[in-house]
Amino acid sequence: MAQLLTESMILALSGGMLGLLFSQWLAKALILMMNEPSGLAFALRMEPAVVAYAFLLSVATGLSFGLAPALAATRTNLSQALHARGLLRAVPSRPSRIWSTRNALVIVPLALSLMLLLGAGVALRRVQRRFVSGPTFEALHLVRAGFRLNMQSYDQQRTLQFQENLRQRIGGMPNVTSVALASAMPLSNGVGWFPLAVEGVQARNPQSPHADYNAISPEFFETVGARIVRGRAFAPSDRESSPPVAMVNQELARRYWPDQEAIGKRVRLSESTGPYFEVIGVAPDMQDATSPYNSVYPIVYIAAAQSALFLKGMRTDPPYYQMQFLARTTGSPAALKVAIRQEAHATDSSLRIDVQTIEESREAQFGPVKTISMLLGALSALALLMASVGIYAILSYSVSQRTHEIGIRAALGAQRREILALVMQRTVALVAWGIVLGLGAAIVLTRIFARSFHKLGELDAVTCVTVCAVLGAFALLAGYLPARKALRVDPVQALRCE
Repeated sequence: MAQLLTESMILALSGGMLGLLFSQWLAKALILMMNEPSGLAFALRMEPAVVAYAFLLSVATGLSFGLAPALAATRTNLSQALHARGLLRAVPSRPSRIWSTRNALVIVPLALSLMLLLGAGVALRRVQRRFVSGPTFEALHLVRAGFRLNMQSYDQQRTLQFQENLRQRIGGMPNVTSVALASAMPLSNGVGWFPLAVEGVQARNPQSPHADYNAISPEFFETVGARIVRGRAFAPSDRESSPPVAMVNQELARRYWPDQEAIGKRVRLSESTGPYFEVIGVAPDMQDATSPYNSVYPIVYIAAAQSALFLKGMRTDPPYYQMQFLARTTGSPAALKVAIRQEAHATDSSLRIDVQTIEESREAQFGPVKTISMLLGALSALALLMASVGIYAILSYSVSQRTHEIGIRAALGAQRREILALVMQRTVALVAWGIVLGLGAAIVLTRIFARSFHKLGELDAVTCVTVCAVLGAFALLAGYLPARKALRVDPVQALRCE
């Protein structure tokens, strides 16, 4: 037992050391990928607690998985071991019980790998469907520039003058086709979540109507490249002295006027003392970059010239302080970013400015989510590799134990395909059990977690079939390689030993 446990501990401690080094590299790579857009930095060092944890985990692994074989070795029958059959390690035919300890070492890792792969598949499909596919408009050639002028000693008159001068300068730049101002960018919902007074809709606390709002210039939807669904967009004539008008997105129209026409309805903020705003147009829904679940919320769009009237009486920053620039270019977005910085600093060299393309902003929002999903997929692939190696090792050992039985069968006339089927039928049974148990556990866990986590993501047929097919293919390949060894058994040598 001491000898066998020593060998097991050497293997376990060596694996623990490699795992510790790999985890250190993986943590650095993960932090680098997640924080590249924001420029944050973390100092990583090997903590004593982590080293102690890895050491104890390795010792526990070596003892737990090395003790059972060591105890089994002490029960060896000396008479049988010294017999010729024992020296050649020939044993009776394969065990008939599917739930033996050795078979469990194949089934359990397969089931766990399947659960991990299904979780990674759901996450990756959700990322691809929601984030990677991108918005419905061309975001790469849209550049946003944000200023917090109220934090840089700008009053209302100076702010409005700066915005107008910079808008004209950006609009006159080469390759710039359109410039707009907005308090929130197209991939975000708005600047706040406010209770909404919808004319004709009874407020039912706490389910009273709520909506975000976005103050925009008339060129906003043209610059974004989004078509108005119904009605019209804002015009330069929509000013503070003209009748108050608003636009709503499709989600607000569906939620509060499900079977009615939204055009002509009237809304205002419940806390505002301003007048009702008449809806003149319905804008398309745009993806939400602020929510981890990519939800779409009701939005009220207000003409920038009428935004102060919409927020009248409310305790919030004046809307002109929240305005950001949005420019579309047919040339290089990087060149436009540099040009906007130069124009802004030419006006005020002390200005702090945030310039990004909309695509870069989206990547910064969803970078951590995509990284974690990719990490989950990589770890699941590693689990699949480990399960395949385990299957290969156990079945290879089983084939070596049955070498002489297979040789005798070949000497008595068994065909190659019959010998291959003899070895592979056990592999197929183990793989089938692993897939069935893993799929069942994944379905149960998904339903349990779905009650606690909103829009977690559900198992779909495509993901289940794909993951089961990939896992089954790898597992069968791992079982086929030892089976090929059985085909090379020399029946003459087997009969001579007998």
